[in-house]
Amino acid sequence: MKKIILFSLCSIIFVVALKMDIANKADVLSEKNDVMTNDLSPTESNSAIQKRSSIHLLLKTESAKIGMVDELPDQTEIRLKNLAMGLGYSDLIKLRENSLDTSLSGEERMLSVYLLGLSQHEYVATFLEEIALTPTNSNENSYSNNFEAIIRLQAIEGIQNRSDKSQSVRSLYYVASRISDSQLLDRTQRAISHYTKGSDNLETQDLKALKKLIR
Repeated sequence: MKKIILFSLCSIIFVVALKMDIANKADVLSEKNDVMTNDLSPTESNSAIQKRSSIHLLLKTESAKIGMVDELPDQTEIRLKNLAMGLGYSDLIKLRENSLDTSLSGEERMLSVYLLGLSQHEYVATFLEEIALTPTNSNENSYSNNFEAIIRLQAIEGIQNRSDKSQSVRSLYYVASRISDSQLLDRTQRAISHYTKGSDNLETQDLKALKKLIR
């Protein structure tokens, strides 16, 4: 149970860190978003693909800025959601790949899975399922394995937060039926209970756990 709470706490810290520089980040992302189209077709022209390749540099640059205080988190959340909805198919594919790419920085990977969680495109639920179900290759007690768990915890939260609640429940049950990690299974089941039993959502559960830890 302590490990579960620790993973949840780390997840909060990473998400909060993302939001700390999010106001400045969102403004820059919005300015650059005009190079990305809303075309969601997997078949794209070379020019569209070339434009969308900027997502890699964009994420790398902006994730490096994480650490500044965001004084308007609610407005930032809206801007980020708008940004996520404006990303094209190839951009979202790149975010999925980045989330599991261990050669990238932790900040860039967390930003990638976080943006995926904000996107409401139907096929993104499948991307989040894939991230949550991807096995880790690290030793059980290593820092690397703990971080890999955090990435997957964030993917599960992204599934829970989708606007299509019936799709969220289907995806959560799908993950729960196939996941092997006990901590991730616990989080998935708690996400399911939010819908089936009316319990708090994962973010509220995490905040309550954090308050208990810092007393």
